[in-house]
Amino acid sequence: TLYNRDRPLFKKYIPIIKEINAAGWHPITFAKCNNSNVYVERFGNNYFTIHNPTNRTQKFSLEIYAGNIGIDGDIDIIELIGNKSIAYEYVNGNIIINDTILSNDTWVIKIMEKAYYVAPWGSDANNGSFDRPWRTIQHAADVMQAGDTVYIRQGIYHENIVTVRNGSGK
Repeated sequence: TLYNRDRPLFKKYIPIIKEINAAGWHPITFAKCNNSNVYVERFGNNYFTIHNPTNRTQKFSLEIYAGNIGIDGDIDIIELIGNKSIAYEYVNGNIIINDTILSNDTWVIKIMEKAYYVAPWGSDANNGSFDRPWRTIQHAADVMQAGDTVYIRQGIYHENIVTVRNGSGK
């Protein structure tokens, strides 16, 4: 049946659609793209869609006016469909993304506070970033400080965790 054939697509896209829908579409993006062939929309204060409707790969520079939407400090930018981190830089308090988007492609990016990640395919020798997660929850518990955030990615973890710190980051 078509439902079973397309089930992996539903499992991938429906949660992303629900997430940006809950954030709500905003008519003012507080962002500017230097390429008129690349369209940008904002959802909530930390989601953006980037769409290339053309039949050609497009280079672009996207400037997000971070102060206008309450974003400051250390952040991670994740492209949710491809499940990858996006490189950026801060210039005069604004977030600048210089990248290339394939023809007829759409990205959904999420801007979030800097965090650490654990995944079954990671390594405790990694830096704990989205693209280079740690392997064990115990390692995260050992190195993190009060106020740090860790995201445990989907998978099975066979370990007992012992915490040695307490307190609050506030």
